[in-house]
Amino acid sequence: MQGHKVEQLGIATVGFFWCFLMWFSTAAFSPSIAATYHLTIKDLGLLASSAIWMAPVGRIVAGWASDRFGAPRRFAAILAGCGLVSIASAFTTSYELLFAERVVVAIAGVSFVVGVQHVAQWLDAHEIGTAEGLYAGTGNVGAGVGTLLLPRIFGTDYRQPSSARSA
Repeated sequence: MQGHKVEQLGIATVGFFWCFLMWFSTAAFSPSIAATYHLTIKDLGLLASSAIWMAPVGRIVAGWASDRFGAPRRFAAILAGCGLVSIASAFTTSYELLFAERVVVAIAGVSFVVGVQHVAQWLDAHEIGTAEGLYAGTGNVGAGVGTLLLPRIFGTDYRQPSSARSA
């Protein structure tokens, strides 16, 4: 793998990393979200499950859109759209709106399909397995980073960085 192949693998991997970080970010803040909105276990479970609601149909649509419009454009659209809505969810004042925003952010989970197509179009048949393993394995680290680092940056309060609380 040389030149554009490695560059494209890197782009797909970084995009997938950020998508999965957004996709799993709600889990890291479940205690403060539950406290803020006075959620029951059932409500919190429903919110947590929203991360997978878009996956079944969304992955089919994302695959088609990647074939039709190109994977780089789909990654950019997913990252921009889900990123903006993810940021907006930190400023939401109602559980219903938060829930709707998290369903939109769940679209980030369809990025796996986009990246698989992206990697496959740039690499030769004898390189695809290794490349997609690197892509998926490294990209999935985003979920772990979100779970491990976000609470350390923000503490348990998803709305206020820990540095602002200590001042």
